[in-house]
Amino acid sequence: MKIYIIYLILLISPTILSAANNIDSNNKYAWSTNSGWIDFNSNHAKVQVFPDHLEGYAWAENIGWLQLNGDTWKVSHDGQGNLSGYAWNQNFGWVMFKSDHSQVKINLETGEFSGEAWSELTGWIRFNGESYKVQMVLPAERLDSVGQAIIIAAGGSDNNSLYKLSNGY
Repeated sequence: MKIYIIYLILLISPTILSAANNIDSNNKYAWSTNSGWIDFNSNHAKVQVFPDHLEGYAWAENIGWLQLNGDTWKVSHDGQGNLSGYAWNQNFGWVMFKSDHSQVKINLETGEFSGEAWSELTGWIRFNGESYKVQMVLPAERLDSVGQAIIIAAGGSDNNSLYKLSNGY
């Protein structure tokens, strides 16, 4: 049996390779004593973490949609895991991701969110606890703006494989 190896180099921006969301479907809930569970990967809307901001909607049964970006505001990400800025909910207003007393952060090694966001009307929203957390799904390999090489090795219909070569990350 002959094995054919085809080398294909893709020069693609990481944002093109990103899925519609990157929140883990098993670790997707934040908690607020006054608002209940907030789902960052619901069946109807998703949250996407980008290197410089968050996009999308989180869902809370008791309060409705939490919008993470708009035309003139957003939840910002500094690329080092620190979140700041505001999210919006039409029922209780602004949610602050960095206050004088807490800041929501993302551990870039594990993808786990930590810390608390603050809302004047609903209080603290906690992103991790003993039995829950919000966690970002990390890519198998980090991509830079140049992209990475992909080798497709085909060895017959029963033995097809897709291998990725790391570009140093």
